[in-house]
Amino acid sequence: MRSSSRRRRRGFTLIELLVVIAIIATLISLLLPAVQQAREAARRTQCKNNIKQLALAMHNYHDVYTMFPPGMCVSSRYPTDKSAYSWAVMILPFVEQANLYNHLEPNNPQPLSDALGTAKLTSMQFELKVFLCPSDPSQRHNLDRRLLTSLGALIPVSTSNFVASHGVKLSFPGNGAFDLNSSTQIRDITDGTSNTFLLGERATGDIGKTGKHGAAIWIGVSNDRSQGLPDNGPTSVLGSCAFLMQTGTWLENRSVYLPNQCFSSMHTGGAQFALADGSVRFVSQSVESRIGSPSDDPTQWGIYQKLGACADGQPFGSF
Repeated sequence: MRSSSRRRRRGFTLIELLVVIAIIATLISLLLPAVQQAREAARRTQCKNNIKQLALAMHNYHDVYTMFPPGMCVSSRYPTDKSAYSWAVMILPFVEQANLYNHLEPNNPQPLSDALGTAKLTSMQFELKVFLCPSDPSQRHNLDRRLLTSLGALIPVSTSNFVASHGVKLSFPGNGAFDLNSSTQIRDITDGTSNTFLLGERATGDIGKTGKHGAAIWIGVSNDRSQGLPDNGPTSVLGSCAFLMQTGTWLENRSVYLPNQCFSSMHTGGAQFALADGSVRFVSQSVESRIGSPSDDPTQWGIYQKLGACADGQPFGSF
């Protein structure tokens, strides 16, 4: 009776195994979006910390020089030499990058385009995480904002996801806090520092309807080729509120899309902005945005445009 007394071993049936697998797959499908949202929340927080650090660096620069850095520090040989180091280079000593600043020598009269053929190119291609948004999976060497050398070569340099506010105008001088050789002081921001943009995000990728990419670079502008591609003109380091956030739609001509000049981000629903008081706000892309006629009349602007200008004199409510 040995065989009859022996207990049979019982395992999982195929149906039971399939049921368990189905339950596990369902749980994963429920948990995965939550995990992705948590990761994006962490990336968004890091992005906010980065732009906050840049805003504090702007204020530290102001403490030392009694003004914010110029949007573009144009050469004394302008317009023959249209190269210009950006605001981002000027604040490098205030984001613990003094060695990089000294190596670039932004006060050296050597044209930026000539410097590309020297050892400075390594510095220009240096990836600085403080200028990057973790939510943006961009290439760290910007292939859409290459700088033009004096020999006609196009060299990719390091990407930035943050641009300074030029205001609402497309031309120079602008009506924002940053311009060509600007020297804006806090007292010049008569609209109030909590109502004026300093910096905003600029995403890479196809964010508009033209297939153009919008990301900036932190180094500056080489000899102007802003009328063609690649666009390495002032929009490489400056952003305008004359265009709708995210899409790059030009408000004066809705058939024109220029995502390489607007503010944008890879975050859902809007973008991070640093205000002139040093605070950081996530501004919704649905914020009131309009330019009436005439376009230079601030009473015809939406809240978004009023935030871009620093002395339009127009009050507005919460945003």
